[in-house]
Amino acid sequence: MPGHSYILPDRVFGAIERKCVKLKTSLTPNEYIEIFKESGTGTRVGLDFEIHDRKTAKEMALKKSSNWHFQFFPCKRFVLQRGRNNVGLVQGEVAYTIDLGVPRSIAKKGQRVGNLYPRTKVNYFPLNPNKVKDVIKLLEKY
Repeated sequence: MPGHSYILPDRVFGAIERKCVKLKTSLTPNEYIEIFKESGTGTRVGLDFEIHDRKTAKEMALKKSSNWHFQFFPCKRFVLQRGRNNVGLVQGEVAYTIDLGVPRSIAKKGQRVGNLYPRTKVNYFPLNPNKVKDVIKLLEKY
C-alpha cells in the first residue's frame, strides 16, 4: 500500500505520535522523554552517551583527499594495510581485479592514523542568544 510502512522505526514513531495526540496539554521535555522511553529505548546525549569531535581529529591527523598519492574519485577499490610501526597505509585502485597502486600513508608528517583521538564535545548544540531571548519573552508574555 502506498503511504504505509511497517518497518520498526515508523511503527515506533506512530506509537509516539498517537500518545502525544491524546494529551491535550503542551508537553514538557521530561514528559516527551517518558513517552520515548515507553515506546522504545531512550538515550540522552551527555547522560547515556557522549558525542566526539571526529572531524577535528581527522583534520589534524590526515591529509586532505586532494593531497593523497592517488586520485580519490576514479577509484573503485581501496586497500587498507597496516605497515611497520602500526602506520596505516592506503592504496587506491581504479579496477577491481588489478593491483597497480602502491600503498602509502595518508597521515600528515609526524602523525599516524592511530593518533585519531577525538575529544568529547562539551557544547553539543550551541544556542543562538537571540532565540533564547525570544523564548524568554514568549514565556513571560503567556
